[in-house]
Amino acid sequence: MSTSPEYKSWGAMKTRCDNPKHTAYKRYGGRGITYQKEWKFFENFLKDMGVKPDPKMELDRINNEKNYTKDNCRWATRKEQTRNRGGKRATRLYTFNGKTLCIADWAKELKISTSSLQKRLNKGWPLEIALSSEKRTGKKSDEWINYKGHPTKGKSVRRKNSKYITIGEETKTYREWEKEKGFSYGLISKRLSQGFSEHEAVMTPVAVDDM
Repeated sequence: MSTSPEYKSWGAMKTRCDNPKHTAYKRYGGRGITYQKEWKFFENFLKDMGVKPDPKMELDRINNEKNYTKDNCRWATRKEQTRNRGGKRATRLYTFNGKTLCIADWAKELKISTSSLQKRLNKGWPLEIALSSEKRTGKKSDEWINYKGHPTKGKSVRRKNSKYITIGEETKTYREWEKEKGFSYGLISKRLSQGFSEHEAVMTPVAVDDM
């Protein structure tokens, strides 16, 4: 039992949530992520989750802001986990009009190439423009042209190289979020490079390690 794939996943989950010395504790137990009390015992965990369909699958929280529970967990492939997480090597998820998708899926939804959508986001386009299916024209890369209803149509909107994060229905640059939260300059970028999701990078309070 102690060598089964399910037991190892269960043990790793408990360690991330319970052991302050674990390298990932800060992103789990350190910010209040825990597991349902019945899962203190492996037998209950296995009863709820069942055997992995594939030994290579991993325990994944469907909503990364909620705890490890029967309703919020699944066995997922590495690819599925990557799409569900933020972080340095992960696929970013973007929420717009109540729908959350990765870049590849948004591009498919909008019927444009993934590279085209990536270029929009790299230029710092707000999500309401980048994820719009309207065609755009214009000679200047830092102008939003032919976007109906945009309050600054035909004019530069912030710096074209700004990077944006959307939390709920608010879309702001890294620096704007840092100023609002009282963070030091560059903290959000630093957190993202450490594997934080975009939501974690913005909403996690400043700790001693961040100073």
